[in-house]
Amino acid sequence: MNGDLDEHSSTRDSTWLLWLGLSLTAFWVAMQLYYIVNIIGLRNFVEEGPPSVGGFLEGAFAPLAFLWLVVGFFLQREELQRSSRAIDLQYQEMRRASEHAEVQARAIAGSEMHARQEAFLRLAQLIHQQLATSLGLLFMSSQMPAFGGTVPNEELAAMWTQLGNGDAFVFARGIMGAHFRGDGAQDTWALLWSTPIRARHTENFIRIFDRMIERARGCDADGLLVETLLGSTHGQVRALMDSVRGFAPPATRAQTLGDA
Repeated sequence: MNGDLDEHSSTRDSTWLLWLGLSLTAFWVAMQLYYIVNIIGLRNFVEEGPPSVGGFLEGAFAPLAFLWLVVGFFLQREELQRSSRAIDLQYQEMRRASEHAEVQARAIAGSEMHARQEAFLRLAQLIHQQLATSLGLLFMSSQMPAFGGTVPNEELAAMWTQLGNGDAFVFARGIMGAHFRGDGAQDTWALLWSTPIRARHTENFIRIFDRMIERARGCDADGLLVETLLGSTHGQVRALMDSVRGFAPPATRAQTLGDA
């Protein structure tokens, strides 16, 4: 609205200046005609000859040329001011459009990130179930009485029931408990890698968990999601696997090097 008022004011000022120039021009021409007709006389003026008439007209119209030079200057200046205001308004409009587009882009990016996080969280529930299954098989291979373990079959069945009811960390807690009941890192290594079956389940758990963390990094702007996964019970088991990987008995390490 202020721009419209400024534009109207500029137009009015330009019109006033133009009418002033026309009025002064008309007044000056009338004065020159009055001087020629009533003071010099039209016949005498004509009889002066071209050089005198030309000199008179040159002197008579010189002030008008200067007048319209000044009027043209002010008209051009006001036109430039209007153009400058128009450009400034256009720039402000483009700036607002740019800011609006930037806000929209951030909103779209935020919505996209939120959608990716929701999709990942739904996927993570399935991954945790798969991780729990790998740990359950690993736990059974070391803790079942048939394999020399001390956990009764009824308790193992109850743990599988808990897993079926949605407790995805029941076997992770069992692995951590077996670790703390052991005598050291070598006992934990034996729990995880001492047989081909245990090694296969352990490596499968590591592969699935690491892929889940890699997928989480792709939709985690501030690192909170990855930090939460690493701090979960499955994340603690994953860290435990790394911490005891190098504690294989000397004979086992020598056999591994010989196979390599």
